Amino acid sequence: MAEPMDSPAGTFRVACSPLTNAIYAGRTNKAATKWTSKSDVTGEACAAVAKHVLAEHGGAMTLRAADGSGWDIEVMAVQGSTEEER
Repeated sequence: MAEPMDSPAGTFRVACSPLTNAIYAGRTNKAATKWTSKSDVTGEACAAVAKHVLAEHGGAMTLRAADGSGWDIEVMAVQGSTEEER
């Protein structure tokens, strides 16, 4: 799970389900052991990452996690999409 943001309503988190590979955003209990509310944001999250990589990193970047794992991400706009025109 991503770094939490605490509030009186609980802790806000974004995480990828190990069972479904769906990306969820929502609030967990204070112990972060159970979702109290969540939404599937898979499409929005992937689109946001693609737009960020295109705009801020020229279409390619290496992402490193605190545990040392990493990913190379490369994004190309689909021909005819509005992103291609930007």
